[in-house]
Amino acid sequence: MKHIIEAGTDAASMLLFDPKALPDQYDEKAKDDPIELLEEASKTGSAFWINTGGDGAYLLHAFVDEDVPEYLLPYLFDEESVGSFRVPSGRLYFTGAEYAFRDDDTFLRAHPHMGASFKLARGQYNLSLFRAEYPEGLMENELREKVTPAAYYLHQSMGFLVMLAVAGVISVIASFVEAWLLPATLPIGLGLVSMPFIVCMLPIFKATNKVWKEIQGRYPSVVAVLRADQTGSLAEPDDQTQCRD
Repeated sequence: MKHIIEAGTDAASMLLFDPKALPDQYDEKAKDDPIELLEEASKTGSAFWINTGGDGAYLLHAFVDEDVPEYLLPYLFDEESVGSFRVPSGRLYFTGAEYAFRDDDTFLRAHPHMGASFKLARGQYNLSLFRAEYPEGLMENELREKVTPAAYYLHQSMGFLVMLAVAGVISVIASFVEAWLLPATLPIGLGLVSMPFIVCMLPIFKATNKVWKEIQGRYPSVVAVLRADQTGSLAEPDDQTQCRD
């Protein structure tokens, strides 16, 4: 089964983990020395710590007892494996490392866009994790193939329109500082500021942006492959485990 999770970090680290696999009193101990705890959890198969090298949003595709689709294989690198990855509660989280928890998920609930989870059978897994890198223009070329030329160029022009809007804001401010410029610059500035908003409301842009988001969703930052360890016992997810879909 395939699962897709969007998450983020402000500490250049992501974590793949089952909360119940983390050490007792993790929530308290992590406040003092989270690095040591994460290193230990990774060594024991209680979590998988990913040093991303930068802050931002990351997209995970997790394949449970399922092969990675062929279209992704050429873009996967830096495989790391764990032979006995523990999922005792049957719920696996992908979050910024600073949002990891054992019992108290208050911080994550306050910032739900920084992580999420999915259910799978309780037990042990053989985990392989890959980073993904894509050639420049891959997704843009796919968009070009799926929409009309007019829709493509309108969508790609949004960055330029935003730059014009910034220039418009500056001209509006200048028109109030120098009152004699007001009659000439105010209408132009307001027009520039409004252009991105007008374009965003166009049906052709909305339809194209929907296709663009679907394309982006096909290309993850991180790929995890989990295969049930037949030497360990598997069970249905624990419905009592605190969870967020």
